[in-house]
Amino acid sequence: MSQKQTQNQLETDQLLFEEKPLHVPPLPELQNVIQGALRGNFAPSWRACVLEKIPHTEPRCALLLNLFLSQGAPGQVLKISAKQRTGEQNFIECIRKGLEDHYGDRVVGLGGIFLIKKGAVHQHVMRDFSSTPIHTDEEVNEWLKFYDMPAQLNAVGTLVTKEHDLDLRLQHFHSFSFSNWGGHYHYDTTPDIVEYEAYLNVAERVVRVDKPLSTHKVGRD
Repeated sequence: MSQKQTQNQLETDQLLFEEKPLHVPPLPELQNVIQGALRGNFAPSWRACVLEKIPHTEPRCALLLNLFLSQGAPGQVLKISAKQRTGEQNFIECIRKGLEDHYGDRVVGLGGIFLIKKGAVHQHVMRDFSSTPIHTDEEVNEWLKFYDMPAQLNAVGTLVTKEHDLDLRLQHFHSFSFSNWGGHYHYDTTPDIVEYEAYLNVAERVVRVDKPLSTHKVGRD
């Protein structure tokens, strides 16, 4: 083993892993709950950004990751469709809050992909890291770069109904496309024509790596 590999192994061994079980409802039940949550909530100007594909040899991430891990085997998933938003909640928020209302203290987690098939969505990309400390949501929004991005977009990520005492980000999806658009999903800006299609599955457990000793709620949207 090389000196570099030994150092990386030592760094990994120093990480604190915390694991808690999640409630795993049957997929048909989840489908009904999510459809009920969406039922009451669903019926631009473009500025350029740059979307680049990183090489497979680049394993690093910045700030945080919310990952949904699976064995990659075939099986049943949740297919969820919604269009023409009529309420205030975004697509993922509507699903998450519908699950939370139904399951209460039984924590449910989902992960996968959803497509914005029609319309446009409000998303951000990160500038270079700020040279000064950021303390408020207003300062976060001044630092981030926001765009209204057109369909089709493909967003991958996770949601969980409660933090489970793990200081979790409850929902986090990032989109990509085969054009020049991609970023952190916030909400759609064309409610009359927007169309979503999601393929999600239910998680069995949540693992938190290196929960911070002190935390805050800034920039959690």
